[in-house]
Amino acid sequence: MSGDLKQKLYLGIFARGIVAALVLMLFFTPALAETNTETPSAVTPPADFVGPPVPKDLPALAEPTGPPASAAVVSGGKEEDLLLQLIINDAELEDVVEALRRDGKLYLPIGQLSGILDFPITVDPVTKTAKGWFIRQQNTLTLSEQSGGVKGKSVKIPPGSVFSRDAELYVDSDLLHEWMPLDFSVDMRRMTLGITAREALPFQARDMRDKKRQALAQRGVAVKDQTFKKLDIPYEAAQWPTVDLTISPSYDSTNKGLRTDYSALAVGDFGYLTSRLYAAGNMPDDNLSDLRLSFGRDDYEKKLLGFMKASSFRFGDINSASLTQVATPLQGRGFTVTNRELQRPDNFDVTNFIGDSKPGWEVELYRNGTLIDFQTVGQDGRYNFRAVPILFGNNQFRLAFYGPQGQVEEITRTVNAAESLMEKGQVSYNFSADEKNKSLFGVSDQTSATNPAGFAAAGEMEYGATKWLTVAAGGAHTVLTDGEHNYATAGLRASVQSVLASLDGAYDLSDSTYSTRLSLSTEFHGTLVSAQQKFARRFFSEENATLTNPINRQSVLRVDRQFGDLGASLSYTRNGFDSGRLEQIWTNQISKPLFGGMTFTNTLRYDKDNLGLDQLNGSAFLRGYFARILLGAQADYQARPVRQLDTVKLDGVYPFSPTINDRMVVTRQVSGARSTQVENTATFDLKRYKLSVTGRANDDGDYFAGLTFNMSIGRVPDSGKWILSSKTLAETGTVAVIPYIDHNYNQLRDADEKSPPSSSIRIGNQTIKVDKHGTAIASQLATNLPVSVRIDPENQQASPLWTAGVDEYKVVPRAGKIITVPLPVFETSQIDGTVSAPSGVSPQNLVVELANADGQVVRTTHTAFDGYYLLEGVMPGAYKIRVSQESLSERKLRQDDAPSLTITVSDFFIKDIHLVDAGAPASGPPFGPPMPGSAAIVPPNAKRDEEEASAPKWEPVQTASADGPPMPKVKPEDVATEPLSPDAAALVAAAQPEIPAAQAAPDAPQAQDAVSPAPVSPRKSLLIVNEAAPAATDKQPHIIIVNNLQPPAAGPQQAHKPSLVIVNDSFQK
Repeated sequence: MSGDLKQKLYLGIFARGIVAALVLMLFFTPALAETNTETPSAVTPPADFVGPPVPKDLPALAEPTGPPASAAVVSGGKEEDLLLQLIINDAELEDVVEALRRDGKLYLPIGQLSGILDFPITVDPVTKTAKGWFIRQQNTLTLSEQSGGVKGKSVKIPPGSVFSRDAELYVDSDLLHEWMPLDFSVDMRRMTLGITAREALPFQARDMRDKKRQALAQRGVAVKDQTFKKLDIPYEAAQWPTVDLTISPSYDSTNKGLRTDYSALAVGDFGYLTSRLYAAGNMPDDNLSDLRLSFGRDDYEKKLLGFMKASSFRFGDINSASLTQVATPLQGRGFTVTNRELQRPDNFDVTNFIGDSKPGWEVELYRNGTLIDFQTVGQDGRYNFRAVPILFGNNQFRLAFYGPQGQVEEITRTVNAAESLMEKGQVSYNFSADEKNKSLFGVSDQTSATNPAGFAAAGEMEYGATKWLTVAAGGAHTVLTDGEHNYATAGLRASVQSVLASLDGAYDLSDSTYSTRLSLSTEFHGTLVSAQQKFARRFFSEENATLTNPINRQSVLRVDRQFGDLGASLSYTRNGFDSGRLEQIWTNQISKPLFGGMTFTNTLRYDKDNLGLDQLNGSAFLRGYFARILLGAQADYQARPVRQLDTVKLDGVYPFSPTINDRMVVTRQVSGARSTQVENTATFDLKRYKLSVTGRANDDGDYFAGLTFNMSIGRVPDSGKWILSSKTLAETGTVAVIPYIDHNYNQLRDADEKSPPSSSIRIGNQTIKVDKHGTAIASQLATNLPVSVRIDPENQQASPLWTAGVDEYKVVPRAGKIITVPLPVFETSQIDGTVSAPSGVSPQNLVVELANADGQVVRTTHTAFDGYYLLEGVMPGAYKIRVSQESLSERKLRQDDAPSLTITVSDFFIKDIHLVDAGAPASGPPFGPPMPGSAAIVPPNAKRDEEEASAPKWEPVQTASADGPPMPKVKPEDVATEPLSPDAAALVAAAQPEIPAAQAAPDAPQAQDAVSPAPVSPRKSLLIVNEAAPAATDKQPHIIIVNNLQPPAAGPQQAHKPSLVIVNDSFQK
């Protein structure tokens, strides 16, 4: 065993030992000393009471939390839900797969996985089946819980290997490995799912085609543009901003007056930066309550500020940088810069969610489908969730925004604690300097007695010492209630086996106090375990600045587990204060899907200390859809020191139509001063704006009436078209795609080039129909992350010969910027056919090449099992079709002639290719040069070739005949003879006109297995057989008769030797 491996093993054992010690310490702590043996009738928590309060007023509108009820009960062992981030061929993706682990086996959702891998496989949750294909269309897949078929063959499904759950079909990864060219591996430390493809996946194939086309373009070959094209959207000196506007006139009987509240958030390019301006206030008091302005840029590729390679910078009204145990994100006027990943957590074991929204909106924070916190946005238009714990593995956070008019919006983010680990040799930094609690214009200052203003700075640098160890060092200066403080910090973050650990220390240089904290998290048999131990000596910082009695010791233990569809968490916190007070806090939360999509969540909190505090309270929630109605119920209650029901809230949203809904909320205060309040809001979504009417009254006689108007305004830069929307647009991305048929292939939209009819565009995960103005607009996209733009093949109703000039664009949406993407659509052609090979040689998997007039390959494809090939997206030009020399050499074959054609218009073409043994004698066509599309020819006959060369040439004419309409002109020198198959010979015999035997020429070449051909007399018919491959096209060979072939005007009327000729694919379909 190597020394490095031994070191990791010992560290893993040591880390697990620390976890075990913490568990023993926490659960076997001696009972707290009771200073009051009598239970008081009511106990008020002390001023230094620590811990998050139990939510007392959850918003009425909420989506169901947690997964819906399972469609089937799976027996045979306990299940463990896993959120695994995908790594495909060593490329890390943003996608997360909701996998299951049971009895040591990994089960994957085939519908979700197929969507990520670009496999057109769909899951029907009603029939509990999956159907589609993967990589190639012949790789079909049909699947149910009891049976399956792969590539047209039945496959055995072991019991329990496929089961339905949460509208998905979960499949044993071993079966997927057997059916598909995919290898799976799971890293439980980083919670990742590695997929190694044994064949090129669809997006990888597109990438390879892109590289080939780029190489061809470098050689000057005129081919279709590259498959992927990243659009770099430059910043502008000035542009029309995107504005979210809210105006709310109202009358309140308690104030006995009219007032109008307003807020506006404008985001857009200014000074080659992204600018944000927020203003809020009310009239007629002309009271401007909030005014903030900031400028900056974000770049996920870290190309900002030259050598600094920053990922983000901002100045003006900012949120300051965080520093473990010392600094929390606070509002101030200054600047901030970092090169950290834009989506990584702020600290190793906690993160923050801070942003802008509209006053009065309710924001819920979910982690892995469970509600963990909520806030109501104040007049400053900001939400702020600080120090949110991060569990081991992937944490799927969802911010749900609920507007007072029934609006529902979401932001999702996946966080993994392991993201804080740096790669070996990598360096990251995070820094800010500001005047905290002050705003740029002095309107939005947040100073108070416990929150003083003053200069503050915080910064930290991290270095990847090894792949599993990161070291950090930082410092900070801030102002607290007792004056200025200077701090120095140091930290270690490590990953050993399946344990993540961090050790952080902070030292206050101003008064020689300190704080240290050890954090551990791991997964043990499906249970997520996290623990913290903190020791401090009268340490004050921004994290605990409001406490007069600081904590000198803190122990935290948290366990989370999924029991089928029941999610449960339990946490225990023990706080020791400088004053001698000891506090214990137990928190339990369960979440379970119920009937009809309803979800039940209950939160309990028990607080106890050695000074008499003994309190148990909780909140229960029931949310979900019943028929078309979104229902919600909430109850806040106490169990100790008294048993009582505090508050009950019921709400429902009923959609009368897609544009009209009504929301009613009834709130009953049961304890204390009892009261009942009823509120009703009718909302009209008119697409361009949203209008709502609200009425509220209580049993004390107070009432309220208000009108709220919401609108977002933006302008498409290229077209000048204004966008008016009832959705919020300012803080999200918007992409406007303008497809057009590029007739001249210059990738520039000319005046006469219109949009393709009935088309749709795929923008990220949205499918958008092109509107009557020829534009497809996708809004509310995630910012600073690449999104793909392409024509949607599943919904494309236009010509199948239309193809995008660029198969897929990559754009990076940014806040306030409406990005326009002109998408050229080319009119192309398709060429298909069949490659035939001598008996005993398989025509499968041959490489067919399409070469331009210069002989350079511009397209390649592979033949199917029967030799069928298809070349798509062929641009106008002159081409030859050939089998690659490598394929010919491998199977010892030869292609004597390459079919050629010149494409001037978009159409379908058929071109067959005939191969012979490499050792077969060379051959040549009887009528001179081969016709485009001809293939195998009769063995050479030197005497006949000499006679044919000196014979007068027949001239084609095109006239009507009794046999039918005019036929295409076909020159004899453009055709070649070849043996006929028995089926074709029978057709020829049936169609051949009877000619007296006396006219037959004795030296006429005979077609194998066919009728004896007769000489063509003047103005007789030339018989042409087009023998399509029945296996490939399911069409029978057909015969074309070209009439009126005239002999030469001069020269003797001699009988020429006719030949039965096969014109392979010489005509378009």
